[in-house]
Amino acid sequence: GRMLRKMDFKNLSRRIGYQGRVLTDYGRVYLQELENKRYKNKFGIELLNILENNTYEELREILEVRKILEKESARLAALNATEEELIFLKENVNRSISLLESEQEIARHDLSFHDMIADMSRNKVLRSTLNFLIKSKKLHLLLIRIRQEMGARILVDHVKVVNAICGRVPKDAETAMEEHIETVIDDVKNYFKEQQKIV
Repeated sequence: GRMLRKMDFKNLSRRIGYQGRVLTDYGRVYLQELENKRYKNKFGIELLNILENNTYEELREILEVRKILEKESARLAALNATEEELIFLKENVNRSISLLESEQEIARHDLSFHDMIADMSRNKVLRSTLNFLIKSKKLHLLLIRIRQEMGARILVDHVKVVNAICGRVPKDAETAMEEHIETVIDDVKNYFKEQQKIV
């Protein structure tokens, strides 16, 4: 009874004599918002579970989504980045080529590289979605480890993407990023093939 009175007080429900209560228009809208939040939470938890798993299929699917988003991110960065941002991006990659040695340093550089490009896209939804997909630490370190074991030259791909963005050629930036993510997908595929041979 106390809860029902609280609902009446908040204009979520309305008492109809001794027959009971009905939801107000505001109550129906509020209930729909709660349903939407519940659905979003369920979807978010499912996505987090996928990001925490390390099966080949799940990694491949994550990378395929990343490829779509990151191609657009690179294309928009070529169009929207300021001159200062382009200089910083180029310097960051050039400096990293000589400095990176450990897995942790490479992972940090890789996150920074993709993060900068997402920022330069000037698309908040794109940037937030990419951040969610890329910044799972466990997943990101796993991908770096796989690429190193497969002998990938991670920074070579990054240089191609940077040159295309700095040249302000959106189509080239999109293509360079697509090729970069494709090499990651290939490395993951080959890594899992090798693991199956070992087992």
